[in-house]
Amino acid sequence: MRMVPDHYFFFSYAHADVPSVGMQSDASPLLERFYNDLSLALRQQIGLEVGREVGWRDEKKIQTGHDWSVSLKLALCEAKSIVCIYSEAYFHSPWCGKEMQVFLTRHGLLSTNDARRAIVPVIWRKPNQIPKVLEPFLEADAEMPQSYRELGLLAIMQDEDPRRHADYVRFVETFARRVRSAADVCLPPVAPRDLNFITLLGAFAVEAVNMIGGSADVQHSFQAYEGPSVARFVYVAATRPEMSTLGIRETLDPYGPERYQWIPYVVDGDREHVGMLAQKAASSKGLLHERMDIGPSLDRELRRAKENNTPVVLVIDAWSLRIEDLMRYMKEYDERLLPNCAALVVWDQHEETLVHREELEEILSETFNGNITSRGERFFRPQVTSKAHLTQELSDTLQHLKFTIINRGRPRRAVQGANPVPTL
Repeated sequence: MRMVPDHYFFFSYAHADVPSVGMQSDASPLLERFYNDLSLALRQQIGLEVGREVGWRDEKKIQTGHDWSVSLKLALCEAKSIVCIYSEAYFHSPWCGKEMQVFLTRHGLLSTNDARRAIVPVIWRKPNQIPKVLEPFLEADAEMPQSYRELGLLAIMQDEDPRRHADYVRFVETFARRVRSAADVCLPPVAPRDLNFITLLGAFAVEAVNMIGGSADVQHSFQAYEGPSVARFVYVAATRPEMSTLGIRETLDPYGPERYQWIPYVVDGDREHVGMLAQKAASSKGLLHERMDIGPSLDRELRRAKENNTPVVLVIDAWSLRIEDLMRYMKEYDERLLPNCAALVVWDQHEETLVHREELEEILSETFNGNITSRGERFFRPQVTSKAHLTQELSDTLQHLKFTIINRGRPRRAVQGANPVPTL
């Protein structure tokens, strides 16, 4: 008996097609509805129990505080097919291009013509043009409703005409059969360890390079054209056992068993740790969240992040700089003045912190003298004093680092014999 795959499809869509809360658009609930209706139709056609997960999408599977890269890699490497939501935003999304490239790579491992069935597109918003790399995967849509072929799925879902509702139902049933058929292709999986999303060149960027011409080296150098897809965070905060053992301060409540579980602010009983807040900020900028450990290898990892055009944000607790090792690592960081890195110093509002504020400010000045004297507040933000302030500063810092990387890391046309890889 054939085992049922964990995920029949990977749901790939541009976040620009799902507006933020407060924006007036029907796209977000309609995309959610389509995902749910497709999953239901597929379960019914296969004969799976109610509630069985057949698809994968980031918002459903990645919980706040978890490592996105692990979950995303597994889904991309093992899902039986990719359902890609075509729109202009999709073709301009660096991350969608990377997702597509993984499936194109897996498709290339299978020599049969049937392999193309594993890439299953949906015309969501009618695009002006579809990238040539995706043209082989467009099936003849004679069995699809004419309204879909002319307008795209979003338009018929927004239309209140009962005939459009019938078109939508017909589309979902037909499309579910295609996804079921795609799962039978047995697309070869790839090992997650073989994927580096920082350096992976997205499918649409590859096409852009091919259009202007260039060698494989030029294509590799074009990765900076897309901008970063991952943000790394260093949590410079003691653990509760460290604070307790070393007797650095009396107030231990903000600290957790791991550095990223530091909770400087509790608002209305909500105890979100800094890792959760950083995860949300990264997601809001279309970036994956990854933690960078603080230890002897930190300097090497920071330099590697610079070479890979990866933004790094350090979230710092001034109290924790009393720990000798943490202060030493931060002094090493301060000497580098790396253009892809920025630091936020977060102050809790406990009475103990207010009493020792002047002393902690002196430690801060000693540790980050280079940043304080040589860099503006866009790279070193020393006065974060509330949860709302921290949330805003994380968002602003990521936006600034993305802008810096894209503008300073944009590759130039290769010169014969020169190394074309962009650096900051």
